[in-house]
Amino acid sequence: FGLNYDYNNLNTLKNNSEILDDNSRLRTTHSVLMNIGYSISNRWTVEGLFTWVNQRRLISQFGNENLDQTSGIGDAIILVRYAVLNSSKNNWNLEVGAGIKIPFGSSTETSEQGITLNADLQPGSNSWDQVYFLSLAKTFNFRPSMAFSSRFVYRNTGVNNSYFGNSTYKFGNEIQAFLGVSDQFLIKK
Repeated sequence: FGLNYDYNNLNTLKNNSEILDDNSRLRTTHSVLMNIGYSISNRWTVEGLFTWVNQRRLISQFGNENLDQTSGIGDAIILVRYAVLNSSKNNWNLEVGAGIKIPFGSSTETSEQGITLNADLQPGSNSWDQVYFLSLAKTFNFRPSMAFSSRFVYRNTGVNNSYFGNSTYKFGNEIQAFLGVSDQFLIKK
């Protein structure tokens, strides 16, 4: 079981690779993430990630400020992982996984004026996505508390077929890559 808080501040506006000189937009996201995992056996694990999201977009132009914000339950991810290699002899761990993103969150939140907000401000996406996972970790006999790890996640995004009631919308597919080194040190006794 894990409970985490994530703060995300987006304050740079881009058009493709060009950074636009526009200081009028500020976007913040506050997320509470609850991760629940269960090991079925030495090789099989099931995980769920459940979210609560608060998103705010502040636009300041011509002396006026416009704040749009939404809060609510976000989408969830269910992931099944399999340990392909779990060797204590060679200190290697290789896991693969697959899962789905379930559209629990609302995708029809409106502004104070009753206008449906854009998809990027909604707590949910109203789309089912496929998620693929690969993890590799290595420890060494000379320093068993130190670990090198890498993780790759690919999300194949589904389509929201009821965007603004009768249109379709699809977020882009996503690739995440992580490299890490961790160690533990004993202080005093």
